Formats: sequence, structure tokens, C-alpha cells
Amino acid sequence: MIIFTHEHIEQLRTPAGGFNQAAMEVIGNWPLHAGWYARLLGTKVSDRKWRQAVNAAKRGPVHRFRGNTRRG
Repeated sequence: MIIFTHEHIEQLRTPAGGFNQAAMEVIGNWPLHAGWYARLLGTKVSDRKWRQAVNAAKRGPVHRFRGNTRRG
């Protein structure tokens, strides 16, 4: 069981320095509203969810749309 501290939350930052939707959804904190950081401090999350969130944060963006797929 992980209890969120400032260090834990900072580990969820993406390589670009922000927080992505995939990582925040894993811990149940999406969409991000004002005061989310302070509310997350001290909350508990399972080790499995913690690993999933860290992996999602470091993975990079997920591209769901590939644009125009019509062929000429």
C-alpha cells in the first residue's frame, strides 16, 4: 500500500513535466480540478495501481486517432 507524499506525486510527472490522463485515471483522480494535489496527499493506493500509474506516466502519449484513413 502506498500513501501519497510529495515525492510520490512528483514521480507521476511525464517526461515533459506534466501529468497525463492515463496515469491519473489509474489512481482515480481524473479530471484534475483545483486543489487535486493537496487532496491526493495522504491518500492510499495499492502497489499494483501505483506501478500502473508510474508506467502510464513514463510511457508517453497515446494516439487514438490516426487521421484520414481513406485510400485514394
